[in-house]
Amino acid sequence: MGKTRKGRGYHVFDNKSHGSPHKMNSELFWKCRQDFADIYDVAWVGQGEDAPKGEALRKQFGENLNVALDVLRNDEATCAYLADRLVELGDSVPQDLPGFRIPVDKNPLKDEAFFDYENYPESMWAKPGEKKPNRAALARWGSWVNSAAASSSTVRCFWPARPTWPVRPTSKLRQRLRRHAQLRLVRAESAPRA
Repeated sequence: MGKTRKGRGYHVFDNKSHGSPHKMNSELFWKCRQDFADIYDVAWVGQGEDAPKGEALRKQFGENLNVALDVLRNDEATCAYLADRLVELGDSVPQDLPGFRIPVDKNPLKDEAFFDYENYPESMWAKPGEKKPNRAALARWGSWVNSAAASSSTVRCFWPARPTWPVRPTSKLRQRLRRHAQLRLVRAESAPRA
């Protein structure tokens, strides 16, 4: 299998692999995870079984997240490489980009309302039990952010037709991203291990 074919490692190929996650604990769901397990000699909790319900599902997710994270936790050389590479990539992003046209003083990322998910409009959320692809959620959120930014009295910002990315994140955004990543790690570390 060529390394550039869409769907490699997902076991569904080409256009059929776009935006369609495998059903939880389905045969294909576990087949994808078996590739990882074979490479890193790990075993997944609940492999080959139907998805549990309620709190048992959360527990299984946390345990399996730790199975994956333990691969990194137990490989100091890989962790050091990833940390160094991420710093190297971050340092390679220029401070100023000639084609960057968003006024920094009107940056919508400074508007706390965009991160206050508890006060998002009701239309942002899918109904309980309704299944939607991730792309639909991202499209809905992106549409809301663009509309809110365009109509905001404090953040008059319109995204450029062709944004020049990546943009070096502000120190406040970096802090927010770090805090978010730390919370995820703490949650993963507090989940029970198999």
